[in-house]
Amino acid sequence: MLALLGLIAPLVAGQFAQAAGPAPNYGQQLQGSGTIELLNLNQGYIVVDDYKYRIADKVAVYGRNNGTKLSLTKGMRIQFAFEPSTDRGRPVITEIWVGQ
Repeated sequence: MLALLGLIAPLVAGQFAQAAGPAPNYGQQLQGSGTIELLNLNQGYIVVDDYKYRIADKVAVYGRNNGTKLSLTKGMRIQFAFEPSTDRGRPVITEIWVGQ
């Protein structure tokens, strides 16, 4: 019986992981996490836990709000990846995972 549970548990866990949204692209490592405090899409920046980042024009957004940066709101918990290159002195966020 325990052997059977050992085979089923990974399958069930995999189904739950898929339901949460696409898996992260590990070509880019998750580099930060926090709460969105300010979002200014017109000027292309986001403030997460007191730090200001540039946000890529075509940032990928995964999780419960799969979509675009337009689905982001103040107060959301996010994880993100950014490019080491900077734009106007700030790292540029290229991928965001919501509610992780």
